[in-house]
Amino acid sequence: MPPPPMSRRRSTLLLAAAALLTVAGLAQLVLHLVDWSGEAGDVFQLVLAAVQFVCGLIAFILTARRRPRS
Repeated sequence: MPPPPMSRRRSTLLLAAAALLTVAGLAQLVLHLVDWSGEAGDVFQLVLAAVQFVCGLIAFILTARRRPRS
């Protein structure tokens, strides 16, 4: 059974939030790679940034696919 359709306003808000999460995760990932020192804390922060980027990208794709076309 497919999920019920979303309103245009709600889908736009979710799409913007997912895009913000994706961009923030990518920015953190790049900044941690540029300032890399190899310490355990850096590895942990790099993994968290990668997870944030992937989750944001998945949310963006799923929201965009579910968004009403009209």
